[in-house]
Amino acid sequence: MALSDQKAIRTSVEVLDVARDRSTGRVAFIYENKGHRRYLVVGRGP
Repeated sequence: MALSDQKAIRTSVEVLDVARDRSTGRVAFIYENKGHRRYLVVGRGP
């Protein structure tokens, strides 16, 4: 992926909410991309 592609993706995504799970240490980013609501979970599993 080229650097310009990453920049375009970053500007077109609106982060709606960030949810943190204290018990597992994971963080979920809820974002909207082209009208579709998606989420990205970052961190280690249980």
